[in-house]
Amino acid sequence: MEYRDGRTFKPFDTTEQQPIEASCTGKGVWFVHKRSSHPHLFAGNDDQHPLEWPDSDKSLDLVHKWLICFEVLAFTVPAQQGDPDIPLKSVKQTIFLIWNPSKNEFFIEEAPEQPA
Repeated sequence: MEYRDGRTFKPFDTTEQQPIEASCTGKGVWFVHKRSSHPHLFAGNDDQHPLEWPDSDKSLDLVHKWLICFEVLAFTVPAQQGDPDIPLKSVKQTIFLIWNPSKNEFFIEEAPEQPA
């Protein structure tokens, strides 16, 4: 296999309840990060979702390649209390995250579309 596809780690999800005002950006969310205190990557904003490469593949000159899929869901703010939230079109993306642990270099490639 040329990449790890996430079946070996716990998925990350988060919900931000604060509305994003017009012409403003929302709160930033890390979808992958690296802590200097750990030898591996983490999915999401916390340390509960490690992306640990298999023990049998821990060569220092090995480049790690992960298939990462994410989706962003957004909703309208109700005009009045009790009105339902209306979902907007979701944004889905699939990328390859490539990490060279010996140099701590990251690269992102867009993954080809998967057949339905």
